[in-house]
Amino acid sequence: ARTVREARPRLVLAIGRDALAKVRDIREIPVVYLMVATPETTGATGRNVTGVEMNVPAERYLSFLDNGFRAKRVGVIYNPSRTGALVQEARQAAERLGITLVIRKADDPREAVRELSSLKGEVDALWLLPDPTVVTRDTVEAFALFSQQNRVPVVAFAAKYLQQGAVAAFEVDPADMGRQAGRMARRILNGTPPESVRPEQPDRMHLKVNQSVAQHLGVTLKE
Repeated sequence: ARTVREARPRLVLAIGRDALAKVRDIREIPVVYLMVATPETTGATGRNVTGVEMNVPAERYLSFLDNGFRAKRVGVIYNPSRTGALVQEARQAAERLGITLVIRKADDPREAVRELSSLKGEVDALWLLPDPTVVTRDTVEAFALFSQQNRVPVVAFAAKYLQQGAVAAFEVDPADMGRQAGRMARRILNGTPPESVRPEQPDRMHLKVNQSVAQHLGVTLKE
């Protein structure tokens, strides 16, 4: 942060969680972030901070699960200190859509796996959140096994999980996010106070599908 202050920039563009965390103590320079899934957990919460959140809106995931799988009971495992805000958003979206969220809390990966086993027979689908406590190499394997054994679809937040058993994922394109963040930065540089430029969700999202998993589950999905 000191190096940034000494450079006296008109604006800081923070790309990724680590970059945003490093400038969390800066208050006098506008900060625009992108490629950050849970910005509120970085400590960068000043009025000078805004940006493009990496999260696809909860309603988009839940609508997809409802329309694609007729899933009315969606399982979610999360660490409140990591993705609590996202789960709160999801609760509101689920209520609007008439979907029941079956929620389990986990403070470490082992607890996440234990909570996963408690969802057997309780859910029609699983939604994998961008939660580093819940999503590890071992837990992703457990999610995939649960999906296969119980014929329960897993929808993830990144296409790389399609190769590990997820049936679908919504992704945001970094280039699209860069252009969106650039428009926000331009507004600030043109005189709009950063506190008046509200954080945005991605303008564009892309659905990716693992067709072999979809076939195993007996559904047809189009990207």
